[in-house]
Amino acid sequence: MPVDRMPVTASAQSGMLDKFLQCLGSDASEWEMHQCVIARDASGATVLHWAAIGGDLQVCQALLDNGARADALDGEGRLPADVATNEAVRSLLTTALDGQFCESDGYDSGADDRPWH
Repeated sequence: MPVDRMPVTASAQSGMLDKFLQCLGSDASEWEMHQCVIARDASGATVLHWAAIGGDLQVCQALLDNGARADALDGEGRLPADVATNEAVRSLLTTALDGQFCESDGYDSGADDRPWH
């Protein structure tokens, strides 16, 4: 499915990113930050997917720095790098894939028992 046809409203996208930015700019607990970073919308897209679609390099880097998974698959099986709208973001996300286990290899980035920090 093309990025522009993803079945998610702009307000859902904006809300996910806004919540992350609020966590980033506050004294959010480790758990609260983790919840912001792993959030998914109804289509399975993560905050990192939406930041990649928006082409926001700084937000993508902040998400990665706070534990976002570059290997997270959305409901269509796409990585954040697959939906990136500019080369700088795509390059950052592709580089971030190095060393991460891929969901397609059986790793579930949404698993509750996954250690995070």
